Amino acid sequence: MPNAVISSAKGAIQKYWWLSIVFALLFTAVPVFTSGGSATSFSRSYSSSAALGIPTKVTTSDNESNDATDYSSFVIKAGKGIIEQDLSKRAVTHFGTNAESLSFSSPPYLDSFYRTPVNVPILSINVTGDNQKLVKEATDWALEETKNDLAGLFPGVSVNIYQQATAPTETVLTENKSGLSISRIILFAILGLCAGLIVGMFIEFINPRLRTRRDFVDILGIRGSLVSWPNKSKVKRNQQVSILGVSLASSVKEDSTKTIWVAGLGANAPSAEVYETITEIADNTMVTVKLIDDLLSNPKWVLKVAPQDSILLATRAGAAKPQELRDTRTLLSNINKDNISAALAR
Repeated sequence: MPNAVISSAKGAIQKYWWLSIVFALLFTAVPVFTSGGSATSFSRSYSSSAALGIPTKVTTSDNESNDATDYSSFVIKAGKGIIEQDLSKRAVTHFGTNAESLSFSSPPYLDSFYRTPVNVPILSINVTGDNQKLVKEATDWALEETKNDLAGLFPGVSVNIYQQATAPTETVLTENKSGLSISRIILFAILGLCAGLIVGMFIEFINPRLRTRRDFVDILGIRGSLVSWPNKSKVKRNQQVSILGVSLASSVKEDSTKTIWVAGLGANAPSAEVYETITEIADNTMVTVKLIDDLLSNPKWVLKVAPQDSILLATRAGAAKPQELRDTRTLLSNINKDNISAALAR
């Protein structure tokens, strides 16, 4: 099975590479035509802030001073909880549904001039929304609400207005949205390439061809030697075929004769070139070389093959069709598979 997958992948790359390009283009068209145009969006928001002061009592005892400071911190924490958790719901009840866009928070208070933390107990209130007038009104309202809540919860604590609600400041946010994403195009192109390769592999898988050493064993059942060379490399071909020819010729026993049948298999089989090389090697030996251009055109030649003879199949990778492979397997079924070798032009 792994060899069949490898062979199918080689066939898909060699024969159906164009399928990957077609699928890549088709897949890339999906994000291109569904993306829409680019757009620039603007959004405005307004914010206002206020603050409550919670001063500590001045005492002569250090312990009492520390206790008062800790208590003020506790009050401030309670105030933050009111601002960030309660005021949003209460604002909708007070101002109506327009207040649903308001956001209440209690950030650390910074000195308005130096922008540094203030070393006194201060509870800040910040209100943000898209309605300038509503933001200002909500900030004033939040200031009074929080003050009254803290005064009710902690009767003994002094809660003063440290800073009235400021005039709302405007913030404009600009966002450019492009409907065409380069990353999506690349992703879909890769998916298309993979899809085309998979389709090509499937086609090759259901139509097995000769491309690897294992293909000759699995499809034709031959167990002899195999040589292969790049399709356009004449030097490599002569070298590989010469090595195989010498091996076949040297196997002749003393005082015996032998024939090497060079048979072409599939379209444009390199049988003639292989035959010429083997013939040069077989000169001055007891070996006879015979050429069969197409082993299936006149199968009667198989009846002349002697037990000591060798058959050398010359073919190109993927050239022999499935039906030709089935016919070849049947034709050579009664011949010793060890006596059948192959020359494969890749």
